[in-house]
Amino acid sequence: MKKKLLIYSDNILFGGSEKVLANLAAFGPLAQTFELAFAFRDHPDYTPGALRLNLPSFPLELASKDSTYFKIAQKKWPKPLHRLAMAPVVLADRFGGSNPQNLARLTDFFLTQKPDLLLINNGGYPGAKTCLTAAVAAKAAGVPKVVMMVNNLATRPRGTMEMERDAKVLAAVDRFVTASKFAGKRLIEFRGVDPNRWLDLPNCLEEQERLLKADRQQARENLGLSEKGLVIGSAGHLTARKGYSVLVEALGLIKPLLEQHSAQVVIIGEGEERHALESRLKELGLAERVKLPGFRPDASKLLAALDIFVLPSVDFEDFPYVNLEAMCLGKPLVGTQVAGIPEQIEEGVNGLVVPPKDPKALAQALETLVKDPKLCQGMGLSSKERFFRLYDYPKVMGRFLALFEELT
Repeated sequence: MKKKLLIYSDNILFGGSEKVLANLAAFGPLAQTFELAFAFRDHPDYTPGALRLNLPSFPLELASKDSTYFKIAQKKWPKPLHRLAMAPVVLADRFGGSNPQNLARLTDFFLTQKPDLLLINNGGYPGAKTCLTAAVAAKAAGVPKVVMMVNNLATRPRGTMEMERDAKVLAAVDRFVTASKFAGKRLIEFRGVDPNRWLDLPNCLEEQERLLKADRQQARENLGLSEKGLVIGSAGHLTARKGYSVLVEALGLIKPLLEQHSAQVVIIGEGEERHALESRLKELGLAERVKLPGFRPDASKLLAALDIFVLPSVDFEDFPYVNLEAMCLGKPLVGTQVAGIPEQIEEGVNGLVVPPKDPKALAQALETLVKDPKLCQGMGLSSKERFFRLYDYPKVMGRFLALFEELT
């Protein structure tokens, strides 16, 4: 008889933190060993994506201020108005503790479901408050084992109430899992997680075999790029933490070199920084050379068009999937010393790592690769080798399965 693995997740939207769930849902050996089910906080920005996993699903009505906080943060209001609107949400979050109705509802739900193992997928730490409540509720309901995946960097606790809540969560969770070693160290340092109860399991790509079929020429045509010439590119949300303003400044510093090599640049994605990026590109005389094609659902396959991939993130990363996609496609990487990015890039082997928020260092790294096609080619081959050695989908999912079997 199969043992029951129940997954619980909550986030402001169904996005990057949920890729690990899609990976697990698609892994055949896991379904052969465990009876899978998926529970989550029911809200319109999350539920449609959750249901696409095609797992037995339980949308739960739970109170949360996380979505309200996010929607206010996205408003293009003056800072004083932002602070005024945020104040009641922040105060309620900081001093309200765990919602007692959520605790009771989740405890009852776990008592009904009787899972052998609860896997909590949290977007960070503290992350979603209902994820923390789920851990405490699982202990109250007598769930034998609890694993919490933390998909971003932990922050320091804000006051005694958070520390008291942490103590309850840490007592309830048997294993913490992070994608990067850096994120694990932050959990240990900032939140007091026992190092013996932490494990790093890297991100991986269920779609890796399909991605390998991406065609370079077709990708260039789809992006409106010429067939010949060097292409530097990136993909991600056009927001401050991704560092695209830094990349634009770096490109301005090597403008003559880009012109000499007839290089094209493409940044795939959409976000609130588009207008500022476009304006700066015009000021630098790069508007014709740098394309911003917007959001593309096939962005991962379009990376086949590139010769060099760059991710200039400055903050709030963990173990970016987009770097793995570029590695799978055999691209040399330029990344920053942020979170788990240096774990993906072996300096001088499959790419170059530079300090964040440093246009000169980023420009120098790009210049090194643009001037040396053989170095680019060699790093690209090393990227693909490193990807399949460390992040191959069956291997990584096999490690997840081994963890779940060990605990049950």
